Amino acid sequence: MDLQNARSEPLVALAAFHTQFNRNIKFSFGALTSLRKGADASRGTEDEPITLPTGGEPWGPATKWRDVDSMLKRTEAFIAELGLVRASSAFEDYLTSATAEFDRANGDPEAVACNGPRERLMARVGVTAAEVDDETTMVDFFECARNCIVHRSGRASPELAERAASEQLHSVISRWPRRVAIWKVGLPDIKEGEPIAWKPRHAIMASDAFYRLGVLLDRGLVRALGTDGMVRMAAHWCLFSDVPAPCGAKLNAQVMVRSQLADRYRVTDVSQAETIASLRAVGKWEDALTAHARRFPDGPRPYRSKRRKRS
Repeated sequence: MDLQNARSEPLVALAAFHTQFNRNIKFSFGALTSLRKGADASRGTEDEPITLPTGGEPWGPATKWRDVDSMLKRTEAFIAELGLVRASSAFEDYLTSATAEFDRANGDPEAVACNGPRERLMARVGVTAAEVDDETTMVDFFECARNCIVHRSGRASPELAERAASEQLHSVISRWPRRVAIWKVGLPDIKEGEPIAWKPRHAIMASDAFYRLGVLLDRGLVRALGTDGMVRMAAHWCLFSDVPAPCGAKLNAQVMVRSQLADRYRVTDVSQAETIASLRAVGKWEDALTAHARRFPDGPRPYRSKRRKRS
């Protein structure tokens, strides 16, 4: 069983969030831009307000808006702020879920003297600060930005202003992975006590930082789980969980767990025999058989080919 490119269920969730988050931000900003073009044509002024539908919400059949350009700028900043907060929340969820996976595989949680959940997870799965130095610099900045949005109505705190001006952050930004584009990775002007003009691009940048750090932490988690821990995790999410993860296989317990490992968690060179051996090693083989029988009391639905029979 090869775990070189494997990932955990928490990272699967974080990756799905990151992908959809990018799409949501780009779609929202695209919709605003489209509205701006329509308003620039002849409407959205004091004399001729623009009318927008309410989409079935309890605000009447429509709403009228003047000074559309100002509203669009405020909404753009609002979307960016919400995005920053949401990206930070998704990463917090990863940390909580990754810690739960480690605890499930290793029994009672250990007492680790660290400042926060990220540091505790790093200590427990063996990820050093040096391995994630650039990523933590970016994440620390965006977590501080999130706190300013949530607790200071978007005004920059002294800490955020200090981080934004630091040589360390600018050094990390200068070598941060980027795509070929007109806009280069950068930050808005940040002054202590003043509102920050966040753009949608910064929300995507934040999500990227959280995701990249999650990927590095997850490598440590997979190493710490090992073969038996990964098998236990796959069995939990396809057989034991009250809200099971999607799994295409249904034939029997070992096929389901093996399929989950290969298709969802990117484990390679995994056989049914190894899967059964690991389930036995962690004391979950009989439980897996029972759980499968409970989920499919009449047996799994037989596979039927979609090809038409020859006449």
